[in-house]
Amino acid sequence: MQKKSSKKIIKKSAQKMEMRNEKTKSKSQAVKSSEKSSPADSAKKTIAVAKPVQDGFGIIDTTFAKGIAILFLLFHHLFYLQPKMGLMLDSGRTLEYYVANAMKVCVAMFLLLSGYGIFESTKSKAINYFQFMKKNLVKILMNYWFIWLLFVPVGFLIIGPDFLTKVYYVKIAKHLAINFTGLQELFMKPSIISAWWFISLIIAFYAVFPLIKWLMQKSHITAFATLIGTFFMAKYNSRLALSFFNTAFLSMWLFSFVAGCFIAKYNLFSKLKSILQSSVAKKTLKFALYILLLSALVYQRMYGAVLKGTLLDGIFAFFVIAFGYEFVSSISVVKKIGVFLGEHSFNIFLFHSFIYLLYFKPFIYSFKIPVVIFAVLLGICLILSVAMEKIKAKIKFYEFQKYILR
Repeated sequence: MQKKSSKKIIKKSAQKMEMRNEKTKSKSQAVKSSEKSSPADSAKKTIAVAKPVQDGFGIIDTTFAKGIAILFLLFHHLFYLQPKMGLMLDSGRTLEYYVANAMKVCVAMFLLLSGYGIFESTKSKAINYFQFMKKNLVKILMNYWFIWLLFVPVGFLIIGPDFLTKVYYVKIAKHLAINFTGLQELFMKPSIISAWWFISLIIAFYAVFPLIKWLMQKSHITAFATLIGTFFMAKYNSRLALSFFNTAFLSMWLFSFVAGCFIAKYNLFSKLKSILQSSVAKKTLKFALYILLLSALVYQRMYGAVLKGTLLDGIFAFFVIAFGYEFVSSISVVKKIGVFLGEHSFNIFLFHSFIYLLYFKPFIYSFKIPVVIFAVLLGICLILSVAMEKIKAKIKFYEFQKYILR
């Protein structure tokens, strides 16, 4: 009996040892596989398995919102100057024209998300100004230069040797150099792509962000005063105009960026989402209230007597993003698509004007039906952006970026 029991004990201990060995092997294999995978692969896996954020508006949510904003941007640029293309209304203009003009809110969405993200990422950190500017300028300008060097030389092949003369008219070398820095709009100089004024804008806002952060964190009073002050700067921006520096342009859009910082400070996206959540009836009521509010903001933006146009866009952008966060991104398939678009949004923003306006305008608009035109441009942009990311991976673009930022 003793021999049998001892044999059983030996067998059990051997089995336990085998199970432990298997666990350690599986763990080591998992570690090795994670070491082999690239940062891009791990990011994709994170996005694929990410669950909805319960305690805050996070990176996945901002990326999704950027995906919505880039769709708005493409539709806005395609049709805001095409009042006769699409479903004609009694006003003599098309439905697409009105929708496209409302979708200019995309600019405020990008600025608000930039302010939100940069404040959230530095909320509990002290800012070293030099390192802060270096990090953000390298990330912005390296991508900007990559697109610049890919697409600008193509102009000589498609438009001809006088390509830059048609863009700049005079002082070509000077204007080209300023364009390359991304600061052309600040000094009111011409640009190859008019939409690149946003680069000037975001660089300027990053430059003043440490001051904005200090005002936001000093006290509740200074935070509210900064928000309200920038709103009135936008309202009276023409009075701030200078002949040598585009202060009117900066003051017109600063409110949206500051609003993003304010929203991050008080976690307003999550707080708004938590309201009317206890039942289906309350959620339905909230959905209806959102639709009414967004409709009112669109109408006020177009026809308001005092508050209208881009002045309202910071407020409009907040509710568009909040609505998408609560009601649109809750659909898993839609969220994955939105996140994918958001990951490519900066690339698409930088080069889409070359496609629809500068190089292939007759081809893009030849499809005549607005939905088809939009789908064709979006498809081309996504294909090109995916291809460019593959090129970046081949040339180790992001590794070089990290090396510079060390």
